[in-house]
Amino acid sequence: MLSSVGRDLKLSEDQNFDPTKGDQLDQTISEILSETSDWTQYKYYKINVWDGPNGKSGSLEINSVYWETHTPTAGDPNAADTSTQTFSATGMTTVSVGTYNAPEDVDVTFDEVKDSEEGGELESDNYYISNVQNYKGYWSAGQSYKKFDIVRHRDSNKFYYARKDITSPDVAFNVADITFHIRPPVPNLTENHVGNLEFVGHASSGGFKQAGFESGQSIQIEINGNLKTYSISMLTEKIIVLSMYQFGDREVRQVVESDLLESADSQTQTVLVKTSDLDDENWSSNSFFFDADYGSSISFKGYNAQYEYGDGYKVVKPRGINSLSVDFNLKFTNRTSREANAILHFIENNLGQHEVQQEKYTLEYDQGIDGFNMDGDSLFFPYNNTENLTRKFYCFDFNHTIEGEDVHTVDARIFNNNTSILHRNDYLYVNKPEVYDAEQTYYKHDIVYVPGSDAYYYYQGEENARGDPPTGLYGVSINKDKWTREFYWKPSSSFNVNHSPSIAELSSKASAYKQYFPKNKNNVNLLSFSVTFANRSEKEAYAILHFLESHLAYKSFLFIPPAPYNRKRRFICQQWDHTYTFRDSHTITAKFEQYSLGQNTPLDDDEMDNLTPTVENRSARLALVNPVELRSSSLGVFVLKNQIEIKNTGETEASNIVASVSGDFTMSSLAFNRDDGAYLSAVDGISRKTNTANYDNSEGGAFLYEESGSAKSQDNLGRIGTLDFAAGKLTNRAAAGVAHISKDFLNPNKDPTLKPGESAFAEIYYTTGAAEKGEVLGNLTVTYKSLDTDKTSKYEITATVAQDHIVPETIDVAIEGTPEADIYKKSYSIDRYSEFDFISEENVFQTIQHSAILEDSIMAEPQDLSEVTNMLSQNGLEGKLALGIVYDSEWKYLSTSVAVGSSLGGNLPTGTGGDILVLVVESDKKTYTFGKMTSTEIVDGAIFEKTEIDTLHNVNLMESLLGALDGQSLLDIGIVNFNVSGVIFSESTSLPAINSGNGYLPGMDIRINLNDTARIIGRGGKGGTGMVSEGKIFQGDGSYDSMSDFRPPSSGEDGGDAIEIQEQNPNVKFTIKWTGDAKVFAGGGGGGGGGANLDANAEWPGSSKYKINFAGSGGGGAGMGLAGYTLASHGALFNGGEGGGAVNNNSRLTLVSGGNGGDSGEDGGGSSALRFPASGGKAGKAILYYGHTVGTSLILDGNTANNTKGQI
Repeated sequence: MLSSVGRDLKLSEDQNFDPTKGDQLDQTISEILSETSDWTQYKYYKINVWDGPNGKSGSLEINSVYWETHTPTAGDPNAADTSTQTFSATGMTTVSVGTYNAPEDVDVTFDEVKDSEEGGELESDNYYISNVQNYKGYWSAGQSYKKFDIVRHRDSNKFYYARKDITSPDVAFNVADITFHIRPPVPNLTENHVGNLEFVGHASSGGFKQAGFESGQSIQIEINGNLKTYSISMLTEKIIVLSMYQFGDREVRQVVESDLLESADSQTQTVLVKTSDLDDENWSSNSFFFDADYGSSISFKGYNAQYEYGDGYKVVKPRGINSLSVDFNLKFTNRTSREANAILHFIENNLGQHEVQQEKYTLEYDQGIDGFNMDGDSLFFPYNNTENLTRKFYCFDFNHTIEGEDVHTVDARIFNNNTSILHRNDYLYVNKPEVYDAEQTYYKHDIVYVPGSDAYYYYQGEENARGDPPTGLYGVSINKDKWTREFYWKPSSSFNVNHSPSIAELSSKASAYKQYFPKNKNNVNLLSFSVTFANRSEKEAYAILHFLESHLAYKSFLFIPPAPYNRKRRFICQQWDHTYTFRDSHTITAKFEQYSLGQNTPLDDDEMDNLTPTVENRSARLALVNPVELRSSSLGVFVLKNQIEIKNTGETEASNIVASVSGDFTMSSLAFNRDDGAYLSAVDGISRKTNTANYDNSEGGAFLYEESGSAKSQDNLGRIGTLDFAAGKLTNRAAAGVAHISKDFLNPNKDPTLKPGESAFAEIYYTTGAAEKGEVLGNLTVTYKSLDTDKTSKYEITATVAQDHIVPETIDVAIEGTPEADIYKKSYSIDRYSEFDFISEENVFQTIQHSAILEDSIMAEPQDLSEVTNMLSQNGLEGKLALGIVYDSEWKYLSTSVAVGSSLGGNLPTGTGGDILVLVVESDKKTYTFGKMTSTEIVDGAIFEKTEIDTLHNVNLMESLLGALDGQSLLDIGIVNFNVSGVIFSESTSLPAINSGNGYLPGMDIRINLNDTARIIGRGGKGGTGMVSEGKIFQGDGSYDSMSDFRPPSSGEDGGDAIEIQEQNPNVKFTIKWTGDAKVFAGGGGGGGGGANLDANAEWPGSSKYKINFAGSGGGGAGMGLAGYTLASHGALFNGGEGGGAVNNNSRLTLVSGGNGGDSGEDGGGSSALRFPASGGKAGKAILYYGHTVGTSLILDGNTANNTKGQI
């Protein structure tokens, strides 16, 4: 409320106006507050306070020229229907309702977000949405563009960035009825040369140029009945040189023989000429072309390993051949919104998210993100060379500041880390110097390379020189007053050295007193400092940068620091920075570290080149190859044995070797592995049959020997038995153990020495009591001499006695999958008509089914109306969209033939046999009705659904056990209950759904308990691909593409295993127990791809003039195996998919259907083709095991033919 002198602000009618009562003040204040002097608008209004410029509300009728009467219709916000509200990437719909307005839907668009012309691109889960959204949609050849505009290419889906303003070009034109000869590319005139055109005649011109052809254009001509596009590399009036067509800067494969044109005389054609495309001159896709500002910098860093040798001596070595990396720290200041958007969009869309595996014609070296190229505009001296233009760079660190309206700053760290230091004599990052030339005059800071000494020299003389070489005979440096290999440049003032001497501190916890000693006798205070070379010329900066780079961040060089440190010493430089301050003004900062060798009388570079280091061998080191663990599982009197191997892993000889054991353990003498071995082959008429070099120290291991013609065995418990080869078993084994006969076979060689790499062998024993059980510990001590130094090694010995009688612990581990009813996870995608992969020109329905299978999907089969809404919310597209529902006396789901019934409401159209149900989606991309189409009718697109299994998969039981241990040791565990429920699935045919893992201890009892809900499902094999004949195929837009060679069918893939017992030790017992309806189902094999119904000896009727025929592909195996593409069905959880039917587009050749995928545990079916038959894949195993015997160490409890599918 406005007031004046305690009175309400109001206006009086003219006849009642009285200035003495304050009316003039009210009038003046009101005019100030009014937006217009005539009161047609007013800023302030409060009901029941201001009367208004035209009277009270009760007398409005007398001022009707100013007022209209409206009666508002109120709405109840609490009763509003919000079910119509939506939200997408490009806009939203909201309900508008309140006290003075009735409910209505209002659309709100997000104007800043740009979608493609067709719409729906930003709603697709398959498209990475950039944070920077400002781009111009799909590229259009006839449209004008501004510099830094961003477009996408419709075919490749790559982003392109405008290098300059592009005026709407003359896009394309036809040259009618021009006659020419087609000739092969002889001789080869240009890269990717495929052929030539020779001018014959034209009605309105006398040659190719006169007819409008130019270099750089792309033309479309007919070759053998097919339209082909080529690029004009060069031309005259009479000759056009054709090369393989390409657009933009995409990778292009090399020309192969099938690309070359064959001679054809007097071809009269109408030639389509394209004069513009996404060419490199106007557009960039993979080249960073933005021009950085002065103040940008480059950082070099060596990734090295440092090795210390004592007394302060150390050496620095590179970590591999890619140890020198570079960071371009580029600044872009005061940039427009358009340019800043382009820079940010380029970097964000080169993070690898758009990359797919493509066919390569060269050997792959790099893996991971491809990166991008640096363009000439983004590089500056001395880095603007061919090598840097062809290298791949990456940017994962960039910053954006909005300084004001249309003023932006972008900082980007662009780096390369895969340049090899092996290219030191060619290019690393800075430009390459020339080889020394005796006829050339050289000036200060010039650089030359001298091949004879494989070294760079830098000209330090104040006067120019000519004919004064850097080296003389044998590459020895001369003219050192002019040429040098030392770092001779003087740093700028302000020189700071932070000293950090190498000091050791000795102190006691009981006292505050401390003592200090030098850690080293030498090199106690090595220098480390930063030097700056400010405002240096381009030439001097280049010389400094090249010097540092040529030393690769680890090679040492001579340098004289400023006083008082001005003594020539060797240094290394592991990192340096270069700032491009301004034109011909550069600043370099480097960190120098004093090199520890030769500080008093440092060696010059020639002497360093000729150093021959001497290497001292390390002393001997005796190591135990395997731990000493003796073990028995039963009570009794036994002599436990463990063979040990002691190996010299050092570099010098070990002598005077003595070994001993402590406690109740005993030990044989050491046997040294000389030429005749550590174990003799025979002793006292007894011959050894065991390979003692790889002796089995487990309880089941045994020493085999022959005595008096009888084969005998003594196990590691000392029990002797007789081998009955006829019966294939061990007989008459003693119940108690005795001293081991293998001890007598140890070689009595008494020379107690071991050379590097040699081994000595011995045996350690422990005798158990009849009722003894538990764990016994002891030590093995080995003493020896090396380099006149006495050394000792000590190792722990463990004997576990009567392990089975040690009460073990039981642990329960829950393996919980998702219940079967909840495992299916659906996702949806939409393909436009232009994206279909056509297999038939007439039958669009078959093409849609085929396109869905190519994406590992099926045509969408919504089970209720809420699923329809969900599909549309994930994929915004308007028009007629095909579903996987067909009419066969009633509407049925395509994959199951189950009737739709009333699940989709009562508004389905009346169909006729073969009709397909479609969604007719309005322009808001959410309102729809149901319609229908015939199998040949063109639609705007189709909705696909992909079903995946969302549950626990590929379980490793040992990993689960280790994760469940709570401070326990495996040694404490005797029984493990893996309690399995729900669905356990495998995502790969090469991996089982459940793998036992290995590493279990002998005597452990592993129980895999499958409860009533457990479903262990191996992955189904993929169906084989059906044969495809050569010929031409419809592309959907009226054009055809051709394939000159046929593609034979492939066999179905094998199914995966359900359970694998990877642990091979038979002393570990496994029990698998089925309860109730538990199931263990192996994956079914994929069906074989269809071939040709043609006699094997018949002549192949190949021709590329006819339409391509497609054989049916194999169905996917049970266990969700994927179909093999052509019209086959994916496998379900327990059933295989049907093989696909053939699509024969011409009658010259009949291709046949593919084989069905196998049901759970069954092989896939093969095709019935007479020519090129393909077999189905083998079923996986229900239970795969190694080294166990069913009924003994592998117990199967409760399995039947119904709950176990697949071999065991």
